[in-house]
Amino acid sequence: CIFGGLMTQYHHPKWCFFWYSFMGLFVSLAACFPTKKSEDDKVWTDEPEDSDISTSLENYNAEQRRQMIARGQSEASVNQREIPARTGFCYRLKKNCQAIGRAIQMREIFCIVIFFILRGILNPTFEEFSYFFLLNVIGISKFLFAVLVLVGQICHVLGALLYKAFCRNVDTRWMVFWAILANVFATFANFAFAKRWNKNCNINDIVFLFFTDVVFNVIQTVLYSLPILALFAKIAPAKI
Repeated sequence: CIFGGLMTQYHHPKWCFFWYSFMGLFVSLAACFPTKKSEDDKVWTDEPEDSDISTSLENYNAEQRRQMIARGQSEASVNQREIPARTGFCYRLKKNCQAIGRAIQMREIFCIVIFFILRGILNPTFEEFSYFFLLNVIGISKFLFAVLVLVGQICHVLGALLYKAFCRNVDTRWMVFWAILANVFATFANFAFAKRWNKNCNINDIVFLFFTDVVFNVIQTVLYSLPILALFAKIAPAKI
């Protein structure tokens, strides 16, 4: 964040895009060479279940033998026959799409999908407008804007520590409820800032920005972001 703030403050935007592209290329190259351990999709202490939705090919042979027996071939001859392994992009893509399709049919998952669709429709964001408002109307520098972003990231880390310490056993629905309620107050604070009501209360713009960023970023992480991610981990079928 600090590097980006210095680049945008004192250098031509083309150099910002250059370094951003370079870093993105580096991350993309690193993503092309994951280790074998990072591809594991199974917790070895778990007992396998027939209902598991798997993106692997471990049940392919058994499925092929069942289909041969269903077509009338004897079980003894089928068990002695070697089943050629199926690999390739198209086959894996098909299996992954089938697994995702079965997962979407689960009530817990499609309800979450509907929730995010409704949230996207009913809760618009104005990040781009906020950026130009802070720079053109409030008059903060690009470096100070980068510092605000950095403070927000630190608050996310603080929020993660608070969630791990105090909120892991709280029901997700109540966490989301309080997060939406907190978002109402955050929206009102943004509206008050846009109307410059903080000036009427003799509150400095920078103080108001840092205070609201710290408080609501921590609340957003503790009450919404991490509980939703934890919920995903709980309801996702095994091996997904």
